[in-house]
Amino acid sequence: MRQTLFTIPHEVFGLPLFGAGWLLILWAVFCAAYLAWLFRRQGFNAETRGYLPVFVVVALMIWLLLPRLEMATGLGASGLPIRGYGVMLLIAVCTGVGLAAWRAKSVGIAPDLIYSLAFWMFALGIFGARLFYIAQNYQGQFQRETLAETLAAMANVTQGGLVVYGSFIGALAAAFFFVRRHALPALAVADLIAPSLLIGLSIGRIGCLLNGCCYGDLSQQTWALQFPAQSPPYARQHQLGLLHGIRLGENKQGQVVVQWVAPHSAAQQAGVSTGAVVKSIQLPPVRALRGALAVADFAGKNLTLETDDGRSLSLPIPADALPSQLDLRRFGIEGITFEASPMITSLTPGGAANIAGLAVGDRIVRVRFPEIKTAAALHTLMQFNDRSMTLEFADGRAAHWSVERLPKRSLPVHPTQIYSSINGALLFFFLWVYYPFRRHDGEVFALLITLYPITRILLEIIRTDEPGLWGTSLTISQWVSAGVLFGAVGLWAYISRKPSGGRPKAALAS
Repeated sequence: MRQTLFTIPHEVFGLPLFGAGWLLILWAVFCAAYLAWLFRRQGFNAETRGYLPVFVVVALMIWLLLPRLEMATGLGASGLPIRGYGVMLLIAVCTGVGLAAWRAKSVGIAPDLIYSLAFWMFALGIFGARLFYIAQNYQGQFQRETLAETLAAMANVTQGGLVVYGSFIGALAAAFFFVRRHALPALAVADLIAPSLLIGLSIGRIGCLLNGCCYGDLSQQTWALQFPAQSPPYARQHQLGLLHGIRLGENKQGQVVVQWVAPHSAAQQAGVSTGAVVKSIQLPPVRALRGALAVADFAGKNLTLETDDGRSLSLPIPADALPSQLDLRRFGIEGITFEASPMITSLTPGGAANIAGLAVGDRIVRVRFPEIKTAAALHTLMQFNDRSMTLEFADGRAAHWSVERLPKRSLPVHPTQIYSSINGALLFFFLWVYYPFRRHDGEVFALLITLYPITRILLEIIRTDEPGLWGTSLTISQWVSAGVLFGAVGLWAYISRKPSGGRPKAALAS
């Protein structure tokens, strides 16, 4: 895993690289030179004019988007970090487009047509992939206090957060409108670009490996991988309790339970047993206050604070859950010490904590949460836990134990990113070789939407980064895969009614 490969400096020779700076100047020079070359070769025709929107969109990204991405990284004037995920995404796009253009030329199709199509497929593909991911994770990862901060978080794709099927849907939409506009045979174009989609996927999954996303379940295989602390697999294992020797989840009745206890672990010695129904968790007071702000299920409910003088106070949790804003000032607590029994040092006059009865000098000895009814709520609170663990069970028992230290790396997991990369490469090779032997336009694309969904359904079985939907264990990707397979059946039925014989080589030439 290597999320950041290097950092581009903010400025060179006193002039910024992004915004109204060096990169915009270089882009303007390139656009002017390329337009001049096109004008000399073919005049100012429709194809030449078709490049103008591309040039303008890229210029706007350099001028407006890149400076905001630079600020969103938190480095500010220190520069823009180049993420491994983004670099592999760029390599994937260039490789896929290059191969499609090479094959297009070999069968008598103008490569410029492929370049224009690729731009719109890339743009809408990234948009669709990001939109799909945002829809899945909006509240937990993207919601911010202001609209500007929320939009900046949504736009920061260099750290990962793209869904293959979202990209597929967006790219198909772009291709549909492109072929209609240029009056091209849609199935013949789909056959041409189908292998490129797979080689792009294969390379892009290496970016997932560098980023640490799209990880698999626990594995004891010799090729299993361990990821460093702060990586997505490590964070998820912390949420599930695996780093403390247990696994927390839900049973078939929807109850929050202990699903697994490591043999001979401190948790087992503390009396934790598989199947025990969890009612709540205890956290150190400051961590508990912050954790309560992160749980969407708790919004609008009350915390119970116990003070050192024996009082029990009810503190309302803000009704607007903002997991990215865990500032205790949202409770009206301006200052608090970081101790086992933290002391209030300052309060917001008339704030929630002040109204609840807290005063400067009070010490909080315990924070009790509302009843935990979902595994998602418990997993969120687990992020705020440290080496000590205290669980309260529905039968009135409580178990407390500690681990000597949290591991520096995650437990071994299946390298599903590598599995997916190999899968994409093998499917690419098969479709690339099959292309000259197709009997109908659309066969290669039909193979793509038949084979890939099957392999994706199988790969999702050993991935743990997406929850099941609609009361099943099937992830959103598996449901979409089933829908794509259904569409593939219809496409095969349509193709089979067409007369045999591939399209003439020059049919798409422009």
